[in-house]
Amino acid sequence: MQMARSSKPVQLKHNQTPVPKYSLAEPAIQLRGGYTSIIQFAMSTSHPDPAANNTQLVRYSLQLPTMTEPDGVVAVREVLQQHHLIVDRVAAAEAIVTSATGTEPDWVTIKKALQVAGYPVAHTATVEE
Repeated sequence: MQMARSSKPVQLKHNQTPVPKYSLAEPAIQLRGGYTSIIQFAMSTSHPDPAANNTQLVRYSLQLPTMTEPDGVVAVREVLQQHHLIVDRVAAAEAIVTSATGTEPDWVTIKKALQVAGYPVAHTATVEE
């Protein structure tokens, strides 16, 4: 690869746009016919942007004292999945879910949906592993 700037004027062919000026730091390739092509490289940084991937998995425990029957387990699982939670386990009076988003789940909306379904949430806590 050659780092050179063409010193002679470039004659463009029909329907061809001129190559923009470039800085000395940009690598250039001399093409046949006196044309210059600029290649820009994406440089990787040693310090990744912390906002580039802010998705994380967070597990929550929901205490649902009225959920004791098998029909309740099915209904609660459906409500939680509708709110984009990953259901790890649903058992009598408890559900363990995982959120795979960059923000906390909308607990107000989720709790209202469970209340309407007949399964009010008594307590919600983060599960530490």
